[in-house]
Amino acid sequence: MSDKLHAPSGFPENLPAEQIAEDRIKDVMRKVYSRYGYTPLETPAVEYIDTLSGAGEIKKEVYGINRAAGEGTENQESDRGLRFDLTVPFARYVGEHFNDLRFPFKRSAIGKVWRGERPQKGRFREFYQADIDVIGQDTLPLHYDAEVVSVVREVLEGIDIGAFTIHINHRKFLQGLLQGFGAEGDKLTDALRVIDKIDKVGFKQTQTDLQVQLGLSEEAAHSLLTLIDKKIPISDIESYLSGIETTNPLLEEGKAELRTIAALVKDSATEKGKIVLNPKIARGLDYYTGSVYETTLDGLEKYGSICSGGRYADLASRFINKSLPGVGISIGLSRLFSIIKQEKLMPFNKQTVTDVMIGLFGEEQRAVANGVARVLREANFNTEVHPDGNKKIGKQLEDASKRGIGHMVMIESEGGYTVKNLEKRQQETFDSIDKVIHFMNH
Repeated sequence: MSDKLHAPSGFPENLPAEQIAEDRIKDVMRKVYSRYGYTPLETPAVEYIDTLSGAGEIKKEVYGINRAAGEGTENQESDRGLRFDLTVPFARYVGEHFNDLRFPFKRSAIGKVWRGERPQKGRFREFYQADIDVIGQDTLPLHYDAEVVSVVREVLEGIDIGAFTIHINHRKFLQGLLQGFGAEGDKLTDALRVIDKIDKVGFKQTQTDLQVQLGLSEEAAHSLLTLIDKKIPISDIESYLSGIETTNPLLEEGKAELRTIAALVKDSATEKGKIVLNPKIARGLDYYTGSVYETTLDGLEKYGSICSGGRYADLASRFINKSLPGVGISIGLSRLFSIIKQEKLMPFNKQTVTDVMIGLFGEEQRAVANGVARVLREANFNTEVHPDGNKKIGKQLEDASKRGIGHMVMIESEGGYTVKNLEKRQQETFDSIDKVIHFMNH
């Protein structure tokens, strides 16, 4: 088969039923984000390379944009690239529009990003992220750290793909614990990297790595990991924290902030959406300075986190000389959706956005049917008139059912309307279109 019939590797596309399902997920996200007051924003897909270059090693994955033919020499090095996440463009946006924004500033964004990495299952070169962030000026209260957790819990419950667990931790808490075991400076950074990989390499290998990196005894490394390699329900966090005695000021600060966040989120936990303290979560990105979050689907932890984030001391210091602390969470929408498809976590049986098909007993009904369709559309039903009135009505019903259309309306020759609910296999006849609308709404 010709390569012309294939999309480039790492650039996914959906079948109609899959696209409808993905769009429904986006709708859930937008509704929940808006309910909590997050303003939807969309920054350009293209940023200057200098804007993107502050992200260190990730610069190697940035897709450059060649100049248009009318803008200069074709071989001239590009000064622009495609955004690789939604956070760096947002940092630039806040710096550029600082004087026009009111703080704390709450923003949501659902958009495509691009990375030149090796495509594999669940990892793409073009993919959607769905972010929320709250940015403060100089300070940002801890209740926002709890709020972003509640938002994610509500989004994932709204998508309805089964049980999940939101794992929370605090960088100050974990760093304070490590300092108590002698980790300072570069050793502290190395230890955080080692612990961040514990779920991939296992307890024993992590213990060995800590002995090498920190020079800990086997007993001390085992004690440290035993203390942090657990998941504590948010309702039991106090008993866990009070059992850790220390005079380390950083650890005490982390414990105090964890207590505050836990008190605010414990009522958000549900049977389907659990919230736990996971003391070993470090998060790889260096700019996290406070609370950190990861989210896994219960029973599908092999896929890793589908949503992560945390608090950072300053979002936009590269762009403006202001202190702008923030907290945010990003849902890897494309990654999540690939898991949904792989594990069949939702049905893909609706191949159209159409709610109602109007059946025809002959092409002579088309003009009348078009008028009925206009009325139904005004009543907020996505409506089509069957494209072939010469088909037998049974075939038209079969067409509508196969596409996942919910209702079929037929205009009777003697007046009135017959409505078939194709999902429930129910049928009613009515003498007015208003009664048809009422029936389909209920």
